[in-house]
Amino acid sequence: MTDSIELQNLKKEVRTRCMKNRRDWSDNVTTETCLDIAKNFLENYDVKGKVVSGFLPIGSEIDVRPLLQMCLDAGAQICLPCVVENNAPLVFRTWHEGDDLVKESFGTRAPHPDKQELIPDVIITPMLAFDNKGYRLGYGGGFYDRTFAKLRALKDIVGIGVALDIQHIDTVPIGEYDMPQDMVITENKRFLYKRDEK
Repeated sequence: MTDSIELQNLKKEVRTRCMKNRRDWSDNVTTETCLDIAKNFLENYDVKGKVVSGFLPIGSEIDVRPLLQMCLDAGAQICLPCVVENNAPLVFRTWHEGDDLVKESFGTRAPHPDKQELIPDVIITPMLAFDNKGYRLGYGGGFYDRTFAKLRALKDIVGIGVALDIQHIDTVPIGEYDMPQDMVITENKRFLYKRDEK
């Protein structure tokens, strides 16, 4: 699951630019912005009875904890992704606000290994940028792409990216293994895609 050297270099170049841009924009992201994203999400997707995976923000990532609480209140079960090894799909374990967390090697925090593992119905996905076809630019570890590839072979997993309007770019450089999102929700818009159209 490796891109060509040329594509790796292109992704690195775009990733560096988008990471800097997101850091620059992050000072303008308020609690109200995060709540707008959460409200827009729930207006466009019914989470009742679903297992929803979120993430805990690192760096300049959007804080989706208000969204996760609203999903819980709407009848969803919440889990978080866990890195179990490099170059492998993520696993997902149940989470509630206040649970003890373990630190992972990538600076992320995850539920303790004794928490119940779940297969999510919906994966709320972080990103540096996204384009008109639903492709996202992540950090380059490939964890979410491997996870979608594995889980979509088992059942219909819905990928919903969350981002700011200004993270929308014309084209995300993609390779054979990049997996599209079904939807991206921003503070003002919903972008809906047909999956697997490259």
